[in-house]
Amino acid sequence: MTEKLSDAIAGFLLARQVEGCSPSTLRSYSHYLDRFMAHVGRSTPLSSITADHIRASLAGLQARGRRNAVAGFRSLV
Repeated sequence: MTEKLSDAIAGFLLARQVEGCSPSTLRSYSHYLDRFMAHVGRSTPLSSITADHIRASLAGLQARGRRNAVAGFRSLV
């Protein structure tokens, strides 16, 4: 079975919680990852996400003058 992006993100957030990330950090991660899922699609298979999807999402934020959002995405890497 192919893992969906939303499932992978839920797993990522759970792992960060177990590792001791603060609630504020988890909210921030969740916020920016929700934006990415809105751009790409929650049900998109994780295996089909490419660097181009990420670049397009970041470019869209930059075009709208969302520098803080771009920095937030980059903090996830």
